[in-house]
Amino acid sequence: MLLINKQDSLINHPDQIKWNEKYSKMTSKEPLAHPILEVLEKLPIPSGTVLELACGLSGNVLSLASLGYNVLAVDISEVALNLLANTIKEKQLESKVSLLLADLTSWQPPKEAFSLVLGLKYWDKECFLRACKAVNKGGIIAWETFNKRHLCYHPHFRSEWCLDTNESVNLLASDFEILIEQDFDSGDSGYSEGSSVSSSTRRLIARRL
Repeated sequence: MLLINKQDSLINHPDQIKWNEKYSKMTSKEPLAHPILEVLEKLPIPSGTVLELACGLSGNVLSLASLGYNVLAVDISEVALNLLANTIKEKQLESKVSLLLADLTSWQPPKEAFSLVLGLKYWDKECFLRACKAVNKGGIIAWETFNKRHLCYHPHFRSEWCLDTNESVNLLASDFEILIEQDFDSGDSGYSEGSSVSSSTRRLIARRL
């Protein structure tokens, strides 16, 4: 495992300061896998390396490494990656995981290098475009993040962090086949508007032909 391999200098980067502070204050630091993994496990994913962007305290990394995949996990928070590294060591998965400290608004992943690229609760248009180019032929991009309806529940959330209607689909190159496109709205499940647990996301899973 490459422990906290620094891609660029992030000294005094405002996003790193913000996320380091948030992860330092978290009371529960047990990494949890995202439900999208249950879907991905049913799809034929070619052998190769998995890339997770904005991984944070990712249970996805642990689950995929346990399944035998080599995983590159990227995040801007050094605190999150250090906490994740400790869990990786506890589960003896060091040989399967590499950790990279980087700013995803500028980091350039290698092209056609990954069998699966995973992005969750993070949106940056240029990052998404670069992520698509990082998927190898036959590989999958799986992205789920907030859509504009999320602002109904969290009006102070920044709108540029939310997907416009069909934005991710429209950005896909023609050599991708859409496997799943689905919206999830916890507010439709009985949560009151404005509740901290209410959210609205869009899921996109596509295969590169």
